[in-house]
Amino acid sequence: MKSPLLLLALAVAGSTVTGAPEAEPLLLTLYAEANAQEFPGAVRFEEHCCCEADLVSLYVTNMLEIPPDVASGEAVLEIDAQGNTINKWVLPVDGSPVAVEGDDIYALGWLAGLKAEPDGEPQRSLVVSLSGVVGIRPLAPSAPQRKLVACPEVERFEGSAYLGCAEFEDLATGARRLLAFQHPCT
Repeated sequence: MKSPLLLLALAVAGSTVTGAPEAEPLLLTLYAEANAQEFPGAVRFEEHCCCEADLVSLYVTNMLEIPPDVASGEAVLEIDAQGNTINKWVLPVDGSPVAVEGDDIYALGWLAGLKAEPDGEPQRSLVVSLSGVVGIRPLAPSAPQRKLVACPEVERFEGSAYLGCAEFEDLATGARRLLAFQHPCT
């Protein structure tokens, strides 16, 4: 049974639970924007530990349904060799991609409990689709590792000291994919 706070957050945000019937909204931390304090679905406010940024935590089922005047996340771009954008995803604050599978990216490290499993079992990972849907899925320890590479110029991240690029082997197709993202600030 969902808590009254969760039901209120879903009703106010206009979010719908997507995917499998057992899909549940995830509590994600995002950058607070101008109207975050007035948003009834906001669960928690805090300052980022390392950057000068205000954060807000919301229950989310779809990253693209979050009102832009309430909260924003970390952009991850699939780019070509010239830095042109092919696809775009949005992750929570300090989210960093660790794998790509078709239209989905996997991220680790930012959400409590989503750490590498010591016994070799698949680790649980946040998954975000191109359409913004979020969920949790296992990621096999044998998944190909990302390879950090030099970035071409990427207009969206122009002037960023945290820009990173990595090549990924698509878990579904085996194709090479190049993603640009910002490493967490320190």
